Amino acid sequence: MTTKSFLLGAALALTTAGAANAADWVVTMGARATIAPPYEGAASEVVRPFPTLSARRADRPYRFTPPDGGTTFAVIDTDHFVMGPMARFQYQREPQGLLKGLDKVKSAIEPGVFVEVWPANWLRGRVEARRGIAGHDGFVGDVGVDLVYTGRRWDASIGGRAGWGDDNYMDKYFGVTTREAARSPVINQVYNPSSGRRYGG
Repeated sequence: MTTKSFLLGAALALTTAGAANAADWVVTMGARATIAPPYEGAASEVVRPFPTLSARRADRPYRFTPPDGGTTFAVIDTDHFVMGPMARFQYQREPQGLLKGLDKVKSAIEPGVFVEVWPANWLRGRVEARRGIAGHDGFVGDVGVDLVYTGRRWDASIGGRAGWGDDNYMDKYFGVTTREAARSPVINQVYNPSSGRRYGG
């Protein structure tokens, strides 16, 4: 997750026909390009495209979602509380450069749930809990707080982030086995990390 993100492309909003009521939904689809490390722990950053998808009830007002919000579906949506399922996508990690000799980490999808608290329309707190499938099978969590500006033409936010990973996740992305240490021309020590902070303060 990164705060150095920006949006590219347009979003498309679709609503069902007729007057807005609790049965109508607004589905927003679009795309963005994110400047971020290709995987957690990488020393450099790359530009990569991401699809965006979110859904909310038509009788609820529009809320700005920061670029790192993932794919979300708001099941509960009130003035001060939002909750629902979500998903994130992680690109694969290739065994090249300083990682030569380490095992390849396949692309992963991380389904989970999110909870947002809005004490005011300019302040948002968010918590996510997800579990990886395919590339890894660990549990990860993220928390963040944002100051949000919603204007007529531009939306913006600034805030902090922190992330946690369990033993399986940390071992997949940061661990080094005996076999990998023997193959690597750079890393010669075995490392078996435990659960803990992935990034942030």
